[in-house]
Amino acid sequence: MDRGTIRTDWITVNGVPTRVKTWGGWIEDDLEVDSLILFIPATPGVTDFYDKFLETLYLNLRIPVWVIGHAGLQLPSPYRHLDLPSIKHNPHLYDLNGQIEHKKQFINRYIKKMKCLNLIGHSIGAKICIELMKNDDIANKTKQIHLLFPAIHQLANTPKGWMFTRIWSKLAPLVIFMTHLFICLPYYIRYTIIRIIIILRTYILSIEPCYIHAILELTKPQCTRCAFFLGQSSMMSVRDLDDDVMTRHHAMIRAYFSPSDKWVPKSHYEYLRKQYPYVKTQLLEPNYKHDFLLNTSVPIANKISNEIKSFT
Repeated sequence: MDRGTIRTDWITVNGVPTRVKTWGGWIEDDLEVDSLILFIPATPGVTDFYDKFLETLYLNLRIPVWVIGHAGLQLPSPYRHLDLPSIKHNPHLYDLNGQIEHKKQFINRYIKKMKCLNLIGHSIGAKICIELMKNDDIANKTKQIHLLFPAIHQLANTPKGWMFTRIWSKLAPLVIFMTHLFICLPYYIRYTIIRIIIILRTYILSIEPCYIHAILELTKPQCTRCAFFLGQSSMMSVRDLDDDVMTRHHAMIRAYFSPSDKWVPKSHYEYLRKQYPYVKTQLLEPNYKHDFLLNTSVPIANKISNEIKSFT
């Protein structure tokens, strides 16, 4: 199967080494098309999680598809000599506002000439997409915004948000300590442990290596710390829906929800429909989960591809 021209590399954005992966044209290429898809991931924003999803988007649409990882959630190899700024001394680079600025700088540097930008955001990536619309230069070139299971409203009050705030965030020091021990194990043992855990949790025997590599990236202590920090920041920051953005840009927004989602419950779908009936929303089948990547990457990508093609 033709997988397109795939390239991945590290660049520095807002002072932070950042992983970027592209299909159909690198960020510094002179692209011959006017349209481009930029995907902004959930937390944790490890780009490898989305390989199958983004590859399918590219094969369906044949326009460049780019994904930018979140600042601090992937660590360059030592031979690259790219060090992450300390989260202790630079927390502003890694909280939710820092991630928004991170994406803004990337777009202004690498997509400034693009006439038709299509944004897709997953979970907290959807919130970042909404915040980017407050920048006039970005808003003027954006034609479509697709929000997958969007964490854009009262995140801390959701079932999973409650669990993260009251349980997981308090266990963060222990989890980070355990990653220091885990990283000392030989690679093949870590790989096997992660694979077994995924099988036990999902009952899926055939697992794409990209998912295991993504989790291994996240188990690096510095990345784990940044993931918890971004999660805690998101819980505090994601409150009410942004009325101005939803009102001014409703024509370009499509939002997708699942009735089985514990991060973005069905009540959020109903609230958005009631408050902003002109925003097009869809309640998907229950088998489409918030963490859709292992089971339904291809069906979700096919659905979003069709929505992009038929966008009016």
